[in-house]
Amino acid sequence: RAAPPAPFPPPPASLAFIFLPLYYRYCLFFSFLDPPSDEFSPCSLANRDQKLAIMNNVIPILSSSQALLAFVALTVLHILIIIGHRSYLIIRGERKANTFEKSGSGAENTFVSRVGTAHANCVENLVLFASVVLVNKVFMASSINDLASYYLYARVCQSFTHWIAVNEAAVTVRFSFFAIQLGLLLAMMYITAKTLIY
Repeated sequence: RAAPPAPFPPPPASLAFIFLPLYYRYCLFFSFLDPPSDEFSPCSLANRDQKLAIMNNVIPILSSSQALLAFVALTVLHILIIIGHRSYLIIRGERKANTFEKSGSGAENTFVSRVGTAHANCVENLVLFASVVLVNKVFMASSINDLASYYLYARVCQSFTHWIAVNEAAVTVRFSFFAIQLGLLLAMMYITAKTLIY
């Protein structure tokens, strides 16, 4: 019988650490639309710069170029794990070099197979992210540093979740992180396109 799926923390506990800081930061950015009267509210304009500085310490903001390079490094990390595992099996004589399945194919019932699928997913999304960041840089559009940083963090969380398990809870968490990335990518596209058009 197949082994039971590995336990995984419920989605709310897994996502709170990224959703709450995102809410807090953008609440500060858009609080001028309808600022609350309570100065201690996270959406209050009072001590706004100090609150943003605190958030930068909680979730460091990289430049979009740094975020892109970090995304590339994450993708390469997947490759190194796969190569390391295959090399180990070949050296021990357990497998021959021509007997491995294509990375990312087949069932995700082992750690390395999940890493292979996560790697394929990174490659697919790296192209989109890199395109937006490079266009933004080439045409000196408005800064997307914070959005690019959050995109990277959500990508790291999605990949690590993929490594851990593929049960229903894990897939739900993984999709939630992907949805965050999609929203951030659309926001970066909008900011970049708006600068180019106007």
